[in-house]
Amino acid sequence: MAINFDTTTIKQYETILGKDKMISLFEEYLNEYEEYMLKSHILLESNKLENLRIIYHSLCSASLVFGMKTFAMACSKIENDILKECEKE
Repeated sequence: MAINFDTTTIKQYETILGKDKMISLFEEYLNEYEEYMLKSHILLESNKLENLRIIYHSLCSASLVFGMKTFAMACSKIENDILKECEKE
């Protein structure tokens, strides 16, 4: 999947928060992404679907801040699929 950046969104946040803050937030996003991917494997194996759903919800929201709409949509789909699975239980 190619990740396209909506630079308009990034620029809007940069205007509000400043360039240094956006860089700091993006570094934090990358660190959290790595942590989330490690946790998601464990949560899936232990069937902790609600915690897994929260991870993908957070990734979706944070990805939108950085203009990654395609990735955010994929995270949203995973979150919705998890919700459907939770409803079956």
